[in-house]
Amino acid sequence: MADADRDGRGLSAMTPRPWTISTAVVLFLVAAALRLVSALLGLVGVQEAHDEALRQVLEQAQGARLNQPLVETGLWTGVIVSVVGALFFIVGFVVLALQLRRGEAWARWVLLAFTLLAFSWLLLADIIAALGFLALVVATILIFLPVSRAWYQAERERRIPASFR
Repeated sequence: MADADRDGRGLSAMTPRPWTISTAVVLFLVAAALRLVSALLGLVGVQEAHDEALRQVLEQAQGARLNQPLVETGLWTGVIVSVVGALFFIVGFVVLALQLRRGEAWARWVLLAFTLLAFSWLLLADIIAALGFLALVVATILIFLPVSRAWYQAERERRIPASFR
């Protein structure tokens, strides 16, 4: 017997997804897409940023002996960590948004934590990151509104067989 039929109510017993959830899912996906655009735009100027950072480090050294290959390795390590972090963030938001769409209430809390972490975007103050953060804030508010909480509760009850309630 299919999961939807296991309690005998059939597919028609599914609770309709409220607009708050559908809108929040779209906004989380928009935030992920904006983060991807921001990361790609950041990579466009990575060589220039690397060269400028290297120039500044050498200038601040004021004649002290520096291991230039070590300095360059450190700079490129920062770039790699940033790219991996951005990919983690993007994939995480997409996966969690899809879990929200399925009615998994736990995903709300993980996305809340991600949204709070994304606040660091604003410290970088680029417009794409700011728009992405705004989308996260609105989406996070939507998934915690009473209509959204009621839907998650109904989804949880629909999944739990009547014999376990």
